[in-house]
Amino acid sequence: MATNNISQPRTINYNQVRVLWMDKKCLYLLNQRMARNDEYWELDYRNKMEYWRSITNKINNCFRTRFTMLQTK
Repeated sequence: MATNNISQPRTINYNQVRVLWMDKKCLYLLNQRMARNDEYWELDYRNKMEYWRSITNKINNCFRTRFTMLQTK
C-alpha cells in the first residue's frame, strides 16, 4: 500500500496579539453576542463598532480584564 507524502503548506500567524479567553469569559461573550444577535444584523459598520465596544466594556467590567474591542470582536 503506497502512502502519499504530500506536506501541507506552512501556516503563518500574522496576529501578534495573544489573548487568553477562559471558559467563563468565552461563555459570557457568546451569551452577549447571541442575546443581541438581531440588533447586530441591523447595524451599519460604524454602529457595529459601538456594539463590540459595549460588549467589551461589559466583559471588562464583569471580569476586571482589559480586552480591547478588536480582541473581543
